[in-house]
Amino acid sequence: MLSVPLISAAGHISGAVVGVYPPGVPVLIPGEEITPEAVRYIKDAMSAGFDVFGLDGANIYVTK
Repeated sequence: MLSVPLISAAGHISGAVVGVYPPGVPVLIPGEEITPEAVRYIKDAMSAGFDVFGLDGANIYVTK
């Protein structure tokens, strides 16, 4: 599995469950294509101070 910067992850395939808490619902699941909208949502949540799970700092695990 690779780790790539979240800002350049659109078009890759997620290798981990990524979500925002609250509400704690996954935004991405393994095998799902990472869309620009998902990247924007995650970045906005981080900027707003929400907890984001499934990331490696500012990077996201991808399979390709």
